[in-house]
Amino acid sequence: MIQHLSTDSQKHLLYMYNRIWNEHYFPASWKRALIIPIHKPDKDPSNPSNYRPIDLTSCLCKLLEKIINHRLLYFLEVNNLLHSSQSGFRKGRSTLDNLLALETDIRLSFLQRKHLVAIFFDIEKAYDHTWRYGILKDLFDFNMRGNLPIFIQNFLQLRKFQVRVGAELSDFYVQDEGVPQGSVLSVTLFNIKVNNILHQLPSTVKGHLYVDDLYISCTESRMNFIERQLQTAVNSIQKWSLTNGFTFSVTKTAGVHFCRKRGLHLDPEIKLNDPCNPLSEMTAALHALVQISNGPCGCYIIYIDSLSVLQSLQSFHYHSHPLVFEVLDFYYRLYSRGFTVLFCWVTAHVGISGNEQADKAAKSAAHFFNASIPACDLKKTYKN
Repeated sequence: MIQHLSTDSQKHLLYMYNRIWNEHYFPASWKRALIIPIHKPDKDPSNPSNYRPIDLTSCLCKLLEKIINHRLLYFLEVNNLLHSSQSGFRKGRSTLDNLLALETDIRLSFLQRKHLVAIFFDIEKAYDHTWRYGILKDLFDFNMRGNLPIFIQNFLQLRKFQVRVGAELSDFYVQDEGVPQGSVLSVTLFNIKVNNILHQLPSTVKGHLYVDDLYISCTESRMNFIERQLQTAVNSIQKWSLTNGFTFSVTKTAGVHFCRKRGLHLDPEIKLNDPCNPLSEMTAALHALVQISNGPCGCYIIYIDSLSVLQSLQSFHYHSHPLVFEVLDFYYRLYSRGFTVLFCWVTAHVGISGNEQADKAAKSAAHFFNASIPACDLKKTYKN
């Protein structure tokens, strides 16, 4: 419809755009979005997170966003403000740049008889968790002044949305954080926010980014060197993500080892986000025993996916962690009251609904454990 406007109507529209630009005003109706949830295939329809929100906004606003986006991209490209390894939504760049870069590195490592280890990261709800004031700070650091950053600030402030399911409409809700999905300008703003993540890498580690898809790689003949360098890079990236409000999905982040050397090679061990450790699992076992003690006398089974926890309970000694003694003491007290409690080991249950929430609860419970550090843990830490 906008394309078929008369010349006079186009002039009036341009006049309105110029007033919005110069007078630093942003229409409130343009900040409202209509969300239509689309169910993801093969997912549980009763879980709200299994729906993809489709964001419908004003077409007049999208046209102005496109104009502003051209100016913003020109400023970023002319001043070389975007990292050379960021390929997302840039002129003359695509996903092929990242794929070819990785393929080239893999082929070179094969020719040089070296190992190449790559880690592929997944940012959880990247657009929803983008720090708005962080974007404005980055624009200020880029020495951007005048109408453009003011427009972006007005564009991000006080955004509202409502959800439509069939003929039913929800109330309006305020979107406090993140950039609006489906917006022309949002992709560039997100690129600005994640741009600095590539500057966190050590010189020995390569990194490539396509919007929110990041991978890093390291090539060397010594696996222990690769392990150290990638762990350093992961630690730096994790520190940056915590500062800027992003989190990485442990279940979707993956590492791949490329090598043509003959013989057996141990894969490197890289840690991200401190996965649920034995201390967390032991704390969860203790809380499970507490819950059992409040229930009726009977037979109970506690399922644990940490084999080391069960081994610690089975072969404890005076050097064992204090939590081990506490769990065993509680266990025998329940036994004396007529309770039957069995501990059962299950394999890792990553991706199973409900169990990941249990791991989260176990991790958070471990943070509130105030016992002093035992000598056995201190000795292990000192050795490492």
